[in-house]
Amino acid sequence: MSNLWMTWSDINKKLEDRPLVYWGAGNRMQKTRRYVSREPEFCIDNNPYEQGTVEDGVKIVGPGALFSDWRPFYPFVVITTTGFLDVKKQLESYGLREGERFCVSPVLKDFSILDRMATHKARILFTCSDPYNEKDKRGGLYSMEIPSGEFAQIRGGHCHGLAFSHSLCAIVLVNDTAGGIEIIRQWTLYPSVTRIELPKDARPHGVACEGGWIAVCYSGRDEVAQFLGGKLNATDTLSRKRYIFGQPEHHVNDCEISDGRLYVSMFSYSGNWKKDIFDGVIMERGLVGDPEWRPVMKNLSLPHTPRVIDGVLHFCESMEGKLYKGMNVLATFNGFIRGVDFDGEFYYVGQSQHRHITRRLGASNISLDTGIFMLDPITKCTRFYPTPGLTDINAVMVSP
Repeated sequence: MSNLWMTWSDINKKLEDRPLVYWGAGNRMQKTRRYVSREPEFCIDNNPYEQGTVEDGVKIVGPGALFSDWRPFYPFVVITTTGFLDVKKQLESYGLREGERFCVSPVLKDFSILDRMATHKARILFTCSDPYNEKDKRGGLYSMEIPSGEFAQIRGGHCHGLAFSHSLCAIVLVNDTAGGIEIIRQWTLYPSVTRIELPKDARPHGVACEGGWIAVCYSGRDEVAQFLGGKLNATDTLSRKRYIFGQPEHHVNDCEISDGRLYVSMFSYSGNWKKDIFDGVIMERGLVGDPEWRPVMKNLSLPHTPRVIDGVLHFCESMEGKLYKGMNVLATFNGFIRGVDFDGEFYYVGQSQHRHITRRLGASNISLDTGIFMLDPITKCTRFYPTPGLTDINAVMVSP
């Protein structure tokens, strides 16, 4: 937590040798007075209609009063308004530092998440599978800056899976326009790109990396291909239904590799999703020498994005808007979610424009927005960063 937030004990210690000033008239100033050992000199408020009045025996004045001659000690400001982020910027513009010259009253502790989420900095990479052609170039790999929400296309293409290979020190991107997998080094300035071509009927979606391994899901074949050192090592089928009926039946989509285990999400365990049997599943097997696929989580509605984060399997139940952490629902959204990552403090969850509205009728509401959610796992508070002009987000990754 930033220095903007202090305990009552810390505040009273600060006030042992300096005057007290409140910033923000109202009931939160009155509540704060119960816990503070020193009486205030006055209370500052930016509202001109409050200035010149008296509240609870405290004179309300404008910001100019802060620059009175306070020698030898300058006052300590305790902010008592819910607009504390704006007041913080104002105080910083005066050259004052949080924790040294001002803080927010602990009575506003429920609002502390606003400060953490508004000031947290991260760079998020995400893929978009929108069209990419001469007339429409929306699809591709994008970068988004947090907290500004500014985003830009890094690489064009009809893109789905996204992962980072530590052994290659490279981004691994599924780009149909490029014909398969792109391995991108130095992606921020002058990218160095190598490619792994994939079968034309593969319809590749998710991709995952561990060590020298790269796994990619073939939605067009109900298969998962595994590459080692850039060369095909094995191709595993999830069932023989494609060979029997001549077309994919399970809709294999995303994958993850963790501790030598391969996890795969697909729409239907039985292979009947085209008949509206959405018995979605997360499957697992050993990466090497394990012939058996085992269900980990069953009866899911359009699952995507198995990700092992801090040793725990996470995944999205996209149709229901649910993000799972293990067997528990971490958060529920009102849109179609797909793609998740964690930077050690916040989760980032992708949301695409909903294309299954009739199946969600009866829900409290259905979000049609596309963008990235920032999620605090403790309070479950979210902040939404829209991506206007885009429709489908497939993968989300905190930039290495």
